[in-house]
Formats: sequence, structure tokens, C-alpha cells
Amino acid sequence: ELVLTTKKSIYYLHSCGRQIDSLRQRHPEPVVLIHPATAARDSIENGDWIYLETARGRIKQKAILSDKVDPRVVCADFGWWFPEKGIADLFGWSDSNVNMLTDDQKQNNPETGSENLRGMLCNVRLVD
Repeated sequence: ELVLTTKKSIYYLHSCGRQIDSLRQRHPEPVVLIHPATAARDSIENGDWIYLETARGRIKQKAILSDKVDPRVVCADFGWWFPEKGIADLFGWSDSNVNMLTDDQKQNNPETGSENLRGMLCNVRLVD
């Protein structure tokens, strides 16, 4: 298992702005940073779509290999949804959003009242 943490893109404010073309051109897809050694262990290459799985759920993001992240950690984009998927699919909000991996039945952070998005255990694997 790996430790999953999250990050916010410099191009978006929290989960806002995915529908703005100029921002999507700069950061078009949700990405997860993964150490090259960790990726190699699971036959993951730079640019592959991978699943991030916790006890609660599964999402997919695009793997970006980086030696700036510890080999025991993956760092996923926060707040993703896809305006191009339309309202019928609720904008694909559950496809890549890390909120799908949290557990709303357990203790929330006492300072903020929010879910823990910075220290969940997860597994990674290539999208089928």
C-alpha cells in the first residue's frame, strides 16, 4: 500500500474552472505524481492512466513520474470533474475526484470539519 496525499493545481481554485478553455489547455487532465521506482514496480509508465484505490472507492488519473515524491507516496490532483461529459453524467465528477476515496462515516478533521485528504492508504494499478 501507498500513502495518498492530494494537491491543488495552480491553474484552478479548488474544484472551479475546469470549464475554462484557457485553463484546461494548461492542465487538461487530472494527474497523480508517482515515483519512478514505484511506477516501475507496477509496470506504470509516464502518461499511463492508473486507478487509485482505497477501501472506499476507485478513481483514475494520469500518472506523471516524478522523483520529487517519496517512493511510498502518490500525490493526486484534487477536485476534478469534466464539464465536457455533460449534466447527464453529472460532469463525470466521480471518475477522478479524490472525494470518492474518502470515508464520510469516520471522524472528520476537528479543526476544519472536512475529510482527511492528505494521508489515506491506497493501491495503484494500470487502467484495464
